[in-house]
Amino acid sequence: MIHPEIKDLNAQSSFSKGGRKIFILVNFFLIIIAYHILRDLKDTLIVTSCDTGAKIIPFIKIWAMVPLALLGSYVFQKLYTRFGRDRTFYILVGSLALFYLFFAFYLFPNRETLHLNGLATSLERILPASFSGWTNMIRYWSFSLFYSLAEMWSVLVISVLFWSSLNEITPSGLAKRFFPTCIMIGNFAGIVSGQVSYFIIHYLCKNKSFDHSVQILILVVTAIAALLMFVHYRIYHNLPQIVTKKEKKLSFSFKESLQNIWRKPELLCIAALVVGFALTNNLFEVVWKNSIKSVHQAPADYNAYINQITTIIGVVSLILSFLMRYIFRFFKQSSILLMTPAALLITSSLFFLFLEAPSFAKFFHMPYAYFVMTFGSLHYILSLGAKYSLFDSSKEIAFLAIEPEERIKAKSIIDSVGSRLGKSGSSLLHQFLLILFTGAYIPSIAILSISFMTAIFLSAKKLGKISDKKAPIAI
Repeated sequence: MIHPEIKDLNAQSSFSKGGRKIFILVNFFLIIIAYHILRDLKDTLIVTSCDTGAKIIPFIKIWAMVPLALLGSYVFQKLYTRFGRDRTFYILVGSLALFYLFFAFYLFPNRETLHLNGLATSLERILPASFSGWTNMIRYWSFSLFYSLAEMWSVLVISVLFWSSLNEITPSGLAKRFFPTCIMIGNFAGIVSGQVSYFIIHYLCKNKSFDHSVQILILVVTAIAALLMFVHYRIYHNLPQIVTKKEKKLSFSFKESLQNIWRKPELLCIAALVVGFALTNNLFEVVWKNSIKSVHQAPADYNAYINQITTIIGVVSLILSFLMRYIFRFFKQSSILLMTPAALLITSSLFFLFLEAPSFAKFFHMPYAYFVMTFGSLHYILSLGAKYSLFDSSKEIAFLAIEPEERIKAKSIIDSVGSRLGKSGSSLLHQFLLILFTGAYIPSIAILSISFMTAIFLSAKKLGKISDKKAPIAI
């Protein structure tokens, strides 16, 4: 039996050999650029496509994204069990890129012909007006499908494929030094992505249709996907995999994975954080994105505003990333885990307070719509800045305490199904509140958001206590 310290030294040598760390950082940089391009584009298309605006999003997240998340987790586990790490990466990234091309060059240019206007109009005659989000999801089905599969880039490529592969080869002794560097590079990618999208739409395609802008953006994403496959090969070629032909294959049982999460307190706490963050963030996002549409109604204008927000989030996250090395050095894991929930609890409480008090807008001498949009953007920037730096790093470090086989099983469930469960939960609440209260549902959302943020804070506190009891990872 190899002594753990010797094993870790061997892993560290393999990790550093051949400049793998540089290729890993390039890999993450490219993944995050594509993620932000897709995220900004899917929001622009779906929010500006119809009168309901962002109210269509909760219906998409329930009736389209939940089935896709379950299917994606199932397909990942089957592919990983049969083909291993590398082929699974190539298959999933290549498949997503092909769909994005199909959307940009066929579905989007032919949307007027393909969209189900007749069916949606018939449903509108039968259903109450509060179901307009659902009928518009059907009417603009190609936008709904693109929105859902663009979200799969975050679920499968970032959360599952990248971090699972990185956790597999990263020595525990380097985690607290290298993971913050990855997060910092990802935050810098957010800055680059926002400006790339802004340049393409508002300068390169300034005198052309928005269709042309969409196609150029998708071509950029496709080129990134091709580069990712090459970089992934350079990183993991000749490295051992957990699944090989000569070794016993991992048994991925969806039911057993769920039971394992339920039995382990640390996994249950991580799942609560992922679900809770997705739930509260999406409760807020629908309200905030509608406030943006009330000011910026044209797709190009809406996309421009979102691009700049993406850039600012990258700047804030990058600053926090520079500070993370000192944060991890001087604070316990329990304290670090509490920082993001505490920040979100404070800023979300203030946002909903200002939203229900128009007098604050008069105090700042701003139109109410601009005031809500601006302060909502501030909350969004601060919350995602903390999430992309402190939250993601501390969560991934907490995963390292789990055995590799259990980690891969749990991670595929928590990061794919867990995040979708949070988003679908918020979508169910939104649908219920929209149907029940029509336009007067904001106070209920405020109460629910603050309650859920309090629950996230308590889960982070419990996970922190568990993490502090384990041997700390030296910097």
